[in-house]
Amino acid sequence: MARARRLAIIAAVAAAAIAVIAVLGVRAATAITNRKSAGASARVSESAAAQPRRRPDTVTSPPAVVPAPPAIESPPRGERLAPVISSAGTTDLGDGVFAMRAGDTVIVRFDNVMVRTRRADKFEQHLRTSLGAVFGAVADSAMHTIPEGIVARSGDLLGNLATLGVRVPVAAGDTLVIWPTVRRGRDGLLVFGYRAVVAKK
Repeated sequence: MARARRLAIIAAVAAAAIAVIAVLGVRAATAITNRKSAGASARVSESAAAQPRRRPDTVTSPPAVVPAPPAIESPPRGERLAPVISSAGTTDLGDGVFAMRAGDTVIVRFDNVMVRTRRADKFEQHLRTSLGAVFGAVADSAMHTIPEGIVARSGDLLGNLATLGVRVPVAAGDTLVIWPTVRRGRDGLLVFGYRAVVAKK
């Protein structure tokens, strides 16, 4: 009986030892698996961090196109501009309008109720009808090539235009510069004439 009891004890101890060894083996295998998984996750994270981030595509709008103001083209090169009226005395242009010439300068006077004005469009209309009479077909042709409103675009008729002048490009590269003549009337300033000079190139 004693021998049988010792054998039972030995068998129980052996079984316990085997169970302990099995538990330790399972824990070791689990730890190894966890370390491998952690290493793989770290490598994946490092690889993702190393890859450059792609910026979202952006759509660039084309720059706004601002239309340029219409340019005043010079007439084709041809005859040079010069006054056609006589340099002696005063030339009567009709309707109370008179012109006087000194070299390439012409002074026109229209100091009467029907012609003198404070309006840029009325002054421009008078230029279009009288410049051909004092400077000939070259000036008349030049005025026909310019869009209406050149006086208003050039400045203030009763203000800075008396200093700046209206510049009209003509044939052969010359420029006709026109300064309105201003005086004070009963109701304020008004234009009663102009001075025109040929600025040769």
